[in-house]
Amino acid sequence: MAVSLLSLVGLEVRRGMSIVVTDFNLEVDSKDVVVLHGKNGAGKSTVIESCARLLPLEKGSVHHHGSLVVDSEGRRSLAKQPFGLTLQSNGLLGDETVENHLSTVCSLSGMKTDLFPILDAYGLAHRRYDRIGQLSGGQARKVAVLAGLLPAMLSSEPRLILLDEPDTGLDESALAALISDIGQLREAGHAFVI
Repeated sequence: MAVSLLSLVGLEVRRGMSIVVTDFNLEVDSKDVVVLHGKNGAGKSTVIESCARLLPLEKGSVHHHGSLVVDSEGRRSLAKQPFGLTLQSNGLLGDETVENHLSTVCSLSGMKTDLFPILDAYGLAHRRYDRIGQLSGGQARKVAVLAGLLPAMLSSEPRLILLDEPDTGLDESALAALISDIGQLREAGHAFVI
């Protein structure tokens, strides 16, 4: 039986003066890969940011692993299980080193790992001690994508991974690594909203 990792119930979210998501329902189980598709401004990023508790809800609720994490009444709880998140804007601090940023993600996920092979697969091993602000846009995007994937990469328990346009700015080898990682992690029981 599949494990429900994410449930959105009657989601309604406002951006500025406009309601961009209304009466949106979604159930994401272990091994699901859900791809949100639509034109710019359709609410794809809004859904992902709502799943991560980054936006207030006008109506509805968000549940991770069967537990409420946020609702329109203002109730908020920390997710009981770590989840991965890559924002469209990367969400990285320029003064942080690549290794420090990814080590922080590992720590927040309650895990440790040797980052070298992961960085090597994305062509970043030689930049591990560099500040993120010194990276090219594509290299910074790779760091953001890896940060989103790490909670699944480091866990044998199913994790929810939220990736907002993860392929943007990636070179062909990094894109191939991303596709391979998503496939392997899905088979291991993790779920994705992309």
